[in-house]
Amino acid sequence: MDPLFIDVVDITKDAMNADMARLKAISENISNISTPGYKRTMFANQLYALQAQHQTGKPANVGSPEPEHASSFSKIDFVTKLDTRAGALKQTGNPWDVAIVGDGFLEIKTDDGLFYTRDGSLKLDENGRIVDAHGNAVSGAGSKNFGSDSTPVIDAQGHILLQGQTVGQLRIVTPPPHSAPVRHSNGYLSFDGEVTDAKEYSIRQGHLEMSNVEPAREMVMLMETVRHLESQQKSYRAKDEMLGDAIRTLGSFS
Repeated sequence: MDPLFIDVVDITKDAMNADMARLKAISENISNISTPGYKRTMFANQLYALQAQHQTGKPANVGSPEPEHASSFSKIDFVTKLDTRAGALKQTGNPWDVAIVGDGFLEIKTDDGLFYTRDGSLKLDENGRIVDAHGNAVSGAGSKNFGSDSTPVIDAQGHILLQGQTVGQLRIVTPPPHSAPVRHSNGYLSFDGEVTDAKEYSIRQGHLEMSNVEPAREMVMLMETVRHLESQQKSYRAKDEMLGDAIRTLGSFS
């Protein structure tokens, strides 16, 4: 069997797997259009050339026409990253809602450790503690238990004032340089390395940062990906039929 034929089949299969992963990412983006602070997943198919080997074990030139110089020459890799651009601000009028203008993330304390988010949907739990939308404590919010009728003032630097007295300060952090965020459940993010206190930011009380997903863009990408997947499926079936014909032809000579 010609190694080039096997490579083409593998590339087609890799492309189909990449399309399926793209569809999953697009579906996740669309389902979180209304989620405060959500950061869309970006993706790309990258064609990586793999160095083939000479019979002597020395690397061959990629794409060499001689079959003995290449048994596998390329691979489709699906790469994702988060689009950390800010979303639009929405005024809610809720004094417990906060939006971060500029760089930075709210630090959230969970049973599994510290996580980070741009979702400023804060509230009071049944014990009067300041928690996020998922009931986890917010770093810097202080240990004071607020009454259910408490109306805080949260200034531009995240200081929480109650009856004119500062009772805490929301911790806003900056991720380490060149650290790609990793998404977890509840929309939380983590970073590889130590975070530092953010410097250039301001807090807008009574506002929420909305998702940065653009519905029109996602729908266009969805249609393009579905069409590409369909074309790859047709190509794969055609190659499979060619392989079957070749096997039957060889069998007729035996």
